[in-house]
Amino acid sequence: MNQFSVKKMATNNLSLKLLGLVVAIILWLAIRGGQETTITQEVNIRYLMGASNTLVNEKSSVKKVSLRLKGPRPAMKSLALEDKFITIDLASAQPGQQRVKVRTKGLNLPLGVRVQEVDPPEITAIIESNIKEPTGVSSEPGKD
Repeated sequence: MNQFSVKKMATNNLSLKLLGLVVAIILWLAIRGGQETTITQEVNIRYLMGASNTLVNEKSSVKKVSLRLKGPRPAMKSLALEDKFITIDLASAQPGQQRVKVRTKGLNLPLGVRVQEVDPPEITAIIESNIKEPTGVSSEPGKD
């Protein structure tokens, strides 16, 4: 095969070859872009406490956050967040109201799935002291 015939093969029907390439690229982009989907799921929050003399007020603290996730359709179908949770580290927090940003770093998601949004992005946890104040009542008779 000489140089002339290779050039002739490459340039023969060049417009059809370019049209085929454009169609192939459009199809590839349509298929590639169509595989991703977005879903919203709720995830439980677990509070990590440091001192044994503090606790989180369960009645007034947020128990779940909503995550907007985006990723490949097959990975999203197999996604189960019911058994997963986001940990809020309150180990160094003092009693009272604490505003904490919700971080999804420890959440193990399937390959390709990413967190787009967290709602609410920050929460207020109410931390109470677990130490009881003396009531002035003695357990021994005759001592008050």
